[in-house]
Amino acid sequence: MPHHHLHSSPETCHWGFFEAKLKPVLTIRSGDEVTVDTVSGGPDVVPDRSRFQVPPELADIHARRSKARRPATCSKSIFSM
Repeated sequence: MPHHHLHSSPETCHWGFFEAKLKPVLTIRSGDEVTVDTVSGGPDVVPDRSRFQVPPELADIHARRSKARRPATCSKSIFSM
């Protein structure tokens, strides 16, 4: 059974909404296993990086987010055939 890993990045996450019209970032077959990395937190709530491990991808996602959207990080869709 194939295993896929969807990493958090600006290409695989978007900011503030769920939308079925977004193009899937991963296509799998029924029965495949998927590990999905997740990140959370807006720029105003990221903890002190000197005391906590904060994934570098989170800063990249923040840099590309739309300021007009609600503050939630969402993984983009996965399509199963």
